[in-house]
Amino acid sequence: GYVETDYFRIRTFKNGNAHLWFTRPDLVDKANELLADYYGEVLPDAAPASADDRDLRSKSGALSKDLAFYPTPPKVIAAVMNLIANQRGGPSYIKGQAALEPSAGTGNIVEALVKSGLRVTAIEVEGGRAQQLNLLARRIGFKAIRANFLRVTPNPIFDIVVMNPPFYGTHWMGHVTHAFEFLKPGGHLYAILPATAEVGDSAKHKKFRDW
Repeated sequence: GYVETDYFRIRTFKNGNAHLWFTRPDLVDKANELLADYYGEVLPDAAPASADDRDLRSKSGALSKDLAFYPTPPKVIAAVMNLIANQRGGPSYIKGQAALEPSAGTGNIVEALVKSGLRVTAIEVEGGRAQQLNLLARRIGFKAIRANFLRVTPNPIFDIVVMNPPFYGTHWMGHVTHAFEFLKPGGHLYAILPATAEVGDSAKHKKFRDW
């Protein structure tokens, strides 16, 4: 459903979610103050007012201004792995296929990929997490690389890409479009993205959805 008033617009979905847009900046500020009082400081995942639609990716390959790290929850990983198995012909079919995790963190998604029998390459840029990823690689067996993924030259050798990219601003768009170039023909990309990927109103969000 959809409702619009002088103060807000709200769209509801069959899964029980609702997306809310305030029509005045002062209402946005007030809502953020209330959320901060309840949850503490949080990171935005929407495009800033200065965002434009010149491109979906960082031409410089620069890192996000905020490298805040949020491990992927087990329930989300389980849902993604179930989707992969269903779309790729079942659990037995995906064994031995090549998978890339380009924002691997400490390896939560990687562990699930390896457990499913995939041949995994994992990339992480931050030093401490890259060290943890290397330790995990020695223990369960996969290729771990420390690098800025946005500056890794695409090599279309992967059957599957699974990613939970940085959400800051619209930085995730560049990660997703870059990751797509690493897929073989017929490959699948699975990206965990902020809700604004679906409902963001900026020109950049709309361009991403068109892409």
